[in-house]
Amino acid sequence: MTRRLLRTALALLLLAAAPLAFAADLKVATVDMGQVTTKYEALQNRSKELQEWLNKQQDYLIRLSDYLLLSDGNFAEVVSLLNTAPPLPADKAARLKELGELAVAKEDTFHQLESNPKRTPQEEEQYKSLGDQLTRGRERLSAAGIKIGADHDQQVSAAREDFMKKVLEVTEALAKQDGYNLVLDSGVVLVGGTDITDKVLAKLNNK
Repeated sequence: MTRRLLRTALALLLLAAAPLAFAADLKVATVDMGQVTTKYEALQNRSKELQEWLNKQQDYLIRLSDYLLLSDGNFAEVVSLLNTAPPLPADKAARLKELGELAVAKEDTFHQLESNPKRTPQEEEQYKSLGDQLTRGRERLSAAGIKIGADHDQQVSAAREDFMKKVLEVTEALAKQDGYNLVLDSGVVLVGGTDITDKVLAKLNNK
């Protein structure tokens, strides 16, 4: 049984089990939470903001991937520079360019050594060192991606909690104002109830 069907069955069971006198006096309203979710302007605006934030973070990770072969110290310096509000001062822009050129040079060296099956012992040691740095760089990039994902999830969760809080506040106020004893998600109602979705949205959107 799906969650929606389970909710429907539970709602019908509760109403069927209620005393007839109580059911006769019961004034029920319904709210289409699907419509509220898609038409609540503040929620949609926040969703767009979060998507734009996530897109910027993904662009940041792509830029960061150009510096994988740098040392921990230089990589941390790149992170700081990339997170500096633009435009970068001339000295910082020059430093970022310098670190980028260093990363490219290391990458070129790594690929040259990689394609050479007859490496000298010294070249083999250099190849192994660069390979270790590349592995370390990928681990740092992965950690940055995980943190961004966690931050995004936290912001989405906070937005949803705020959304539900405001929907409940508005719905409770309307129920009290119009004398409804019970307000249900229309997704669990087969027949009956007065749809107050438009009223809820009008209050939420201040229209």
